[in-house]
Amino acid sequence: MKFVSHSPAMRVGVLPKKSHFTNYGDEIVDQEGYNAQFHPRFLDEEAVHFAEKVFLNEFGQIHGQTVLADEVTPTPFIERLSAFDTDVVAIEEQWDARTVTDVYGKQHDFKQFVENYLSEHGVNHPDYREVIGLPAQPPWPNYLEYRGTLEQLVSRLVEDGHDLLEVIRYEEQTGHRQPVIEALREVLYEQQAEIDGAVQVLA
Repeated sequence: MKFVSHSPAMRVGVLPKKSHFTNYGDEIVDQEGYNAQFHPRFLDEEAVHFAEKVFLNEFGQIHGQTVLADEVTPTPFIERLSAFDTDVVAIEEQWDARTVTDVYGKQHDFKQFVENYLSEHGVNHPDYREVIGLPAQPPWPNYLEYRGTLEQLVSRLVEDGHDLLEVIRYEEQTGHRQPVIEALREVLYEQQAEIDGAVQVLA
């Protein structure tokens, strides 16, 4: 499971540390605590797209919007994001060897416990959410009835400023037209190549 936050260093306390002290003042740890540490390295296209849908308001701003050093320019959205991937972290931290004992004395698989906690507490949470595949919406109501050529369709989508990634998602979920998907990915590739190859001129 994957979770995404608009905070670049989001940390969620999943499990509190439990310990007691001996008569000699030594601390005995009964249960190791656990914090889910979000990080940008877990971000992918799906998580970023989901974050745009749930965290950005109609003005393209997010809760707790920050600015760059000029104190005017909003921090780029992608730089505000972080994510937590339980599948990856479970392998890195060897969760398969861990269990959790709840207040009733019942043992739980550690990965399942962490996922359940984050999922339940992430419902409508202002700072992080579970990444769930949202149904993609068409660019316009009768999009699938468009009668122009493939080139004309792509040109209209680009000229009207539609989110091509969202259109691709809609095609993959509903339209299932591979030529359209491939054409749109080619446009995205060309656009990224132009950005990467642009020469920056210092003011």
